[in-house]
Amino acid sequence: MWARLDVLRPLGLLLVRVVVGAVLIAHGWPKLFASTAFLEAFPKMGFPAWAVYVAGTVELFGGILLVLGLFTRVAAFFISGQFFVAFVKVHWKLGERAWYGFLGTGDEYPLVLSVLAFLLLTLGAGALSLDRLIFKSKA
Repeated sequence: MWARLDVLRPLGLLLVRVVVGAVLIAHGWPKLFASTAFLEAFPKMGFPAWAVYVAGTVELFGGILLVLGLFTRVAAFFISGQFFVAFVKVHWKLGERAWYGFLGTGDEYPLVLSVLAFLLLTLGAGALSLDRLIFKSKA
C-alpha cells in the first residue's frame, strides 16, 4: 500500500525545495540588502562581521537555486552546513536547558533547515526540477 505513495515523491521534493527556498530567500535578503543590524549581531555571536554576507549569499542564492531545482545538491550542501554551524555554534550554546526547553526556543529553526537541506543533498531535486530537465539526472 505504501509503495503507491512513491508516485508523490516528485511532488514532495518540490514542496520541500520551494518552501525551504522561500524561507531562505526571505531571510537572506535582509542580511544582504535591508538591515545593518546583522552586521552588529554576527560579532556578538562569535562570527566576523563579513560572515553576514556569506550567510546572506548562501541563504538568498541557495534559496533561489532550491526553488528552481537547479544545482540543488550543491546549494543544499552549503545550506545544510551553514545551518548546522548556526545550530551548534549559536542556538545550542544559548544556554543549558532541559529537553522540553530545547524545543520552542528557536533552536529548531536552524536544525530543521539543516536536516531538510541534507535531505535534498542526499535525494536530489526530484523529477520536477531544472536539474532533471537540464542534466537528465534521475535524482
